[in-house]
Amino acid sequence: MEIILNNTPKSLPQYEQISAAELVSVTFPNNGKGIALAIENQVIPRNKWTETIIRDSAKVVVFKATQGG
Repeated sequence: MEIILNNTPKSLPQYEQISAAELVSVTFPNNGKGIALAIENQVIPRNKWTETIIRDSAKVVVFKATQGG
């Protein structure tokens, strides 16, 4: 499986499809704290990550919360 993650191709050969929650857990070691996720330009609420399936060739954008003023 290949996806586009933050405009960079990412290969996930062990998966045919993956949930948003699984993608976050294998990609971000802090378990997704402070992260928002969009698939095909649609933000996915965190409570929907487990049931949201990411398929081959999907465009995924991950946003990290930052502190500032």
